[in-house]
Formats: sequence, structure tokens, C-alpha cells
Amino acid sequence: MCRSCGDWCASNHFALIEYYKEFVENHPDYVPGYLWLLSPLIEDGRFREADEYCARLARIDDTYRPQLFKSHNLIAQGNWDEAQDVLREMECRHSDSWIMYLGIGDCMVRMGKYEEAKVYYRKYMQHQTPPRYTDSLTSIAQLCEIQGDYAGAIEAIRQEIELLAGDWNTLTGETVDQHTRNIERLQNKIRLSQTG
Repeated sequence: MCRSCGDWCASNHFALIEYYKEFVENHPDYVPGYLWLLSPLIEDGRFREADEYCARLARIDDTYRPQLFKSHNLIAQGNWDEAQDVLREMECRHSDSWIMYLGIGDCMVRMGKYEEAKVYYRKYMQHQTPPRYTDSLTSIAQLCEIQGDYAGAIEAIRQEIELLAGDWNTLTGETVDQHTRNIERLQNKIRLSQTG
């Protein structure tokens, strides 16, 4: 876990963690408090504490979230096989939760499993009901570009534009214009790769 600032005392989340630990003690049945605490614990490598708070979260939250954060913690420790076991169990238990598929896709990206991530991002899209969010299409476009598949990235962005029009009636403005510029940028990359 590499952070941009090399000084641990300046780059850790000590104060934030202390705040949310106290918050959770004062509000032990408030699920979001655990989520706000778990992310900085995991990012700071405080894995044992994260395990403890995941277990506490599981006692009050019967959704996919405790298993998702448990898998985040395992991935951060490099325990990818164990993390994938947790994710498989989570998918079986909560297959009716469309947002859970986004979480699995994100975990696959963190493990460098881009093709598997795209599968789960597509499942996220299939299980949502309109109006749908575009997160997974953005992620697919980014993964395609990372892999040098500019045509795949363009296709995902075009799907985003179609979704914005169909589900949100968003046809103009910066929300759409940024995607148009992105397509033009990727088309330039394709032209450069063909001439170079």
C-alpha cells in the first residue's frame, strides 16, 4: 500500500480513525459509521482492527457489506484466494443485490483481474432497474483503455451516452459533452497507433 507521501505520520488516517472509532462506540447500531471506519483502517494497514470491526458490522448488517469489506481487507493483505472465496459466498448469499456486483467488480480490479471485473460490471448493469447508474460502464471504459482496447473503451462510453439519454433523459450539457470529448481522444489514440 503505497501512498504519495512517504512520511507515515503525515499520510496515515490516525485522526479520522480515532474519530470514527468513537463514533461507532457512541452509535453501535449505525451501519454507515462502520463503513466510514473500515476504509481508512484497511488503507492504513490496520488489518486486525478492520477484522474486528467487520465482525461487529456483520452482527448488525445482514447485507453484502460485511463480506465486501472483509474481502477488501484480505485483498489489501495479499490474501487473494481467501478474498475470492468470501466474494463467491457473498455472491451466492446476495445475488438479488445489484450493487453487490459492482463491489465484486471493484475487488477484481484491485486484484488485477480485469476481464473478471468486466463480467461483474456487466452483471451490475443487467441487475439494475432504470434509472441505472453509469459507474460500471465508466469502469469498463477505463479498463479497456488500460488494456489498449480503445475501441472497447469507445463502445462502453457510447453505452454510457445511451444510458444517460434513455434512463435519465440527459441529452446535452457537460455530462454528455465529456463523453463526446473522451471518444474523440480515444479515436485519436487509435489513429496514432495505426500510423505509428
